[in-house]
Amino acid sequence: MPFSNVKCYFSNVPLSVVKCENCGLVYLNPRPDKKLGLEYFENAYSNATGFESHSYYRDHDKIFNRSQARFDLIKNLEAPNHKILDFGAGQGHFVKTAIDNKWDATGIELSNAAIQAARENFNIELLSSLQNLKINDFGVIALWDVIEHLEDPKGILRELTKYLHPDGYFVIETSNIDSLDYLAHKKKWSYWHVDHLFYFSRKTLVYLLKTLSFSVANPSLPKTSGTLLPGSRFAKYKILVKPSEFIFAIKKKWLSLRFKDFDKNSLMTVVFKR
Repeated sequence: MPFSNVKCYFSNVPLSVVKCENCGLVYLNPRPDKKLGLEYFENAYSNATGFESHSYYRDHDKIFNRSQARFDLIKNLEAPNHKILDFGAGQGHFVKTAIDNKWDATGIELSNAAIQAARENFNIELLSSLQNLKINDFGVIALWDVIEHLEDPKGILRELTKYLHPDGYFVIETSNIDSLDYLAHKKKWSYWHVDHLFYFSRKTLVYLLKTLSFSVANPSLPKTSGTLLPGSRFAKYKILVKPSEFIFAIKKKWLSLRFKDFDKNSLMTVVFKR
């Protein structure tokens, strides 16, 4: 059923969003031309003109801080070994972080520009497909901001289970459509994107993994990686200098009283195990 008509946050391309009446999954229908997403990431990872302000791809110190926060979550799991696969590795920041922490880390990445950036910036060699893997007992397989991009999330996860240790973990981070941040921004939500095909809630993500015989491993783990980011404690001071941030802060506070079970931030990180 129809859910919303929005525009890509970065390109303003119109997007049609629908919601499954049976399971509640929110997704794009029809899907945008695949070329739009591929072009975006090739440009983002290759320092193309027009992407200078995209600090998400440029501020390596910030990305490494985020990668370390992610690794800190993983190192506390009772993984059967220290072999980890980063599926959708981007420029290799998390792979390098895991290696620096003495883990056997492998990364798979579709973007040629990202693979080249990982090689040139960090001397990290990423693989371009699962077929190149020589390990089939990873203690952890992580998908950081990846599952929303996959044309067939269930099919890919099923394939990845072939490379996961029987006692291994899936760690999945994605945007959360049931978040106060989404409710505060709605059509101006920064996660609307031509390459984000699916918009999971915690409920629909757990349901998807349940169909593959996985369940939430430890509900007490942090709900979002955003709470782990260094510097996040200073975010509240932004409202003193940006009126728009102040308005959204007030709106979020009101929404938090109305939707008490919703996560505060857009990103959620959920750990799964067989």
